[in-house]
Amino acid sequence: SSSVGSLNNSSYEASIGWRDNQNYYLDGDISEVRLYNRVLSQSEITQLYNQRSTRAHKMQRVPVAQQDLVAHYPFASSGATDQSGNGFDGTVKNSPNYLPRGQNGSGAYDFGTSERIDVQNIGDEISSIAFTISYWINYDNFIDYNVAYGSNPFWTEPWRSGSQGVSWRFRDQSGSNHKQETSYFLQETGKWYLITYVWNGEEMIVYVDGDQKDVQNEGNVSPDINSTNYINSYRGSGNGIDGKISDVRIYNREL
Repeated sequence: SSSVGSLNNSSYEASIGWRDNQNYYLDGDISEVRLYNRVLSQSEITQLYNQRSTRAHKMQRVPVAQQDLVAHYPFASSGATDQSGNGFDGTVKNSPNYLPRGQNGSGAYDFGTSERIDVQNIGDEISSIAFTISYWINYDNFIDYNVAYGSNPFWTEPWRSGSQGVSWRFRDQSGSNHKQETSYFLQETGKWYLITYVWNGEEMIVYVDGDQKDVQNEGNVSPDINSTNYINSYRGSGNGIDGKISDVRIYNREL
């Protein structure tokens, strides 16, 4: 049943996202609130829904993979433009071969061991509290002690020989070194792998193709990241991989 009457608009203020005087809050999202001084017809309500559907691509949240990006290098064209909007454009050194098709919709560079990309001032923006380094890599040849991303004394080594698998290290601000050496080895040249390194404030974590391979607790320390970072080097003079790198992302948080 229904009845006709007037709304009581004098007791409480109108609220969006919570119930006035009750401390009941919405846990979720609200968008495009509209108030009308009349009854909408069925066709008008349907039209509102359809307008929302056609604009959905403009109304979506920022995808999780885009949040807290310090820098993003999709290599959409030759060069190393930072697509995060933060302006950390890289400088390509020694002419690596540019490839328009890499991984995840990105281009790629086919590096020799002396070819690299320099990124100035980015280390100052990488949080010592938590950060993530992620990239796709495809080896032409496995070479020991060669770095895909770094800035001495911080570097990532996706392939190591002997008893050490995917590895990385950093120095904390008191001068102590921290190194994680996993037991997981990349097995094939000519194959793309997604390598992700995470620091969450206490733990070093390694993922390969989205699978967690190792967690190592280092305690509450603060990594010391130099201002200039390098893609395919760690000190700006060789020691890079022999292979391809695509879709490099640096975050100021744990993924």
